[in-house]
Amino acid sequence: MDNINSQVAKQAAEVSADAAKISAQAAKAAALEEMQAVKSNACQQKQNVADKIGDIKDQAADKIGDLKDQAADKISGFTDKLKDMAADALESGANAVHNLASKLKD
Repeated sequence: MDNINSQVAKQAAEVSADAAKISAQAAKAAALEEMQAVKSNACQQKQNVADKIGDIKDQAADKIGDLKDQAADKISGFTDKLKDMAADALESGANAVHNLASKLKD
């Protein structure tokens, strides 16, 4: 009877050891799955951030383009005003010289 109990205990220990191995393998597999899920989530978040950065860069480029256009328009308007002012000054100077010449002539 002791021999049977010993064999049963031995088989129970083997079954228990096998169950522990299976449990460890299952835990390892679950951990790998969880790690893959975390990795996949991190990759998706990284892509989302990269997309956001791309969007922000595009918006900034558009804004810079708009600002350049506005600056060019203002500079063009300022240049036109300077030309008009210079033309007016030359015309005034020419009129003054003409008037002076007329007075000296008389």
